[in-house]
Amino acid sequence: MGQRELMRKLLIQYGYDKQIVCAAYAQAARDGLVSHDRNDSGYTPEGYAKQVWSDGHRPREPWIPDFCRSQGIRK
Repeated sequence: MGQRELMRKLLIQYGYDKQIVCAAYAQAARDGLVSHDRNDSGYTPEGYAKQVWSDGHRPREPWIPDFCRSQGIRK
């Protein structure tokens, strides 16, 4: 499963809650459910989860807020 695909699945399951979603993402990473092609930065699963969350909130491409809006997931 890809990083964004997993994050979207967790947002649907848990709602817009950074702590819960990132914890679930980190557990999924430890369980091998998400593919990380490279980890040149040496992120821990928790660090990777936070990085994906931050990536999803970049001003140029806020895909997490956009996805949540499209699915009716409230902040």
